[in-house]
Amino acid sequence: MPSASIVFSSITELFGLFALGWLIRWKGYAKKEDFDTWGKIAAEVFYPFLIFHSIIRDFDPARVKSLWVMPALAFGLMFAGAVVGLLVCRGMKTRDPATRRTFVHLCAMNNFIYLPIFIIQNSLPPGALADFFVFNLGSTIGFWTIGIFTLGGVTDWRRTLRHLISPPLLSMFLAIGLAWSGARGWLPASFLAVCRNTGSLSVPLMLIIIGATLQGAFRRDQTRDLVFITVLRLVVLPILYIAIIKALPLPPDLELLAVIVALMPTSAVSPVMARLYGGVPAFASAATLVTHLASLVTVPLAFWWLSRG
Repeated sequence: MPSASIVFSSITELFGLFALGWLIRWKGYAKKEDFDTWGKIAAEVFYPFLIFHSIIRDFDPARVKSLWVMPALAFGLMFAGAVVGLLVCRGMKTRDPATRRTFVHLCAMNNFIYLPIFIIQNSLPPGALADFFVFNLGSTIGFWTIGIFTLGGVTDWRRTLRHLISPPLLSMFLAIGLAWSGARGWLPASFLAVCRNTGSLSVPLMLIIIGATLQGAFRRDQTRDLVFITVLRLVVLPILYIAIIKALPLPPDLELLAVIVALMPTSAVSPVMARLYGGVPAFASAATLVTHLASLVTVPLAFWWLSRG
């Protein structure tokens, strides 16, 4: 179980990168279109290299039989979050339908990429990151299906399907296939070094870009609804998710990965999703900022409490 100090350090590291992005935008070093371009490069070029290298280096093909349940669990947790959001969204102060749809989306979508990677890299053995990417197959499918539909759906099914065969997913399937064939023993060390170094740029760059989009996110009239989503996202839903996880016959290492994701705040890319698919980007940005700040307390406290058991 990651220690509270490691978790706190990982979250503060994330905020340091957020702050750097905010500073870059505030100083005018880059325009919005620059962030859009580099965000695409980070997500569709650099991040696939991180996935590829981690799986080639650490994935054990013999574990496929025990890992298959992980993507199904990841998708199931997102579905459960969406159902809970639909059931309780009438408790929001706002009556705006788009804001309520955004609320349901935020209940379903947690931070399943950035913050968990920091925590896993800082506290777990190297092989855990490869298992995490397999788990994230289900999260990614949920992101591009449940995530879109909770915001109001999309009529362009081809666009949705293109996201389901995105570079990160393709790199994962390619890496698993090569790992199965023993590629770790015959791929050139220089090629793997390029993959490692390129992939290492992805998460910091994406967090810097996200930080730049959070500028001016919070509005006072949203306070009650932001408290509502924060309590739901960081207290109520994790309790539900951990109960589901504990009920499954998972090995301890895989259970821990699922618990880490279950405790996470809202998805850091939900403001972008809200802009594209019919939500309210301002509310999504504010919720991202507030839930990540609150996670400085809730996530270390949750790990401390779970470690006592």
